[in-house]
Amino acid sequence: MPASSSPHPVTGTMSVHPCDSTALAAVGVPDLCPLPPAGGPHTRRALADFTGRLGTHTRRAGDLMDHHVRAWAGFIDTVRSIDDRMADRLRAL
Repeated sequence: MPASSSPHPVTGTMSVHPCDSTALAAVGVPDLCPLPPAGGPHTRRALADFTGRLGTHTRRAGDLMDHHVRAWAGFIDTVRSIDDRMADRLRAL
């Protein structure tokens, strides 16, 4: 989203929109904040779209985290199994 070219209606200061994603878009980061100025005719729809996209990214991150947790749990189970077999062999000596 391009930087704002008009002063903020309340503070009167010039500022860049906090979600200015020009640099991030260059490396493939999705624009999660395409909101029009507050009070615009499409603000409610844009907010709903933003919330939906944010939910999708949150679910994807959660799925990825679940995958990593399961992978680490499998690794830990494998190490415990090897440890148990080694302990059994040592007891048998």
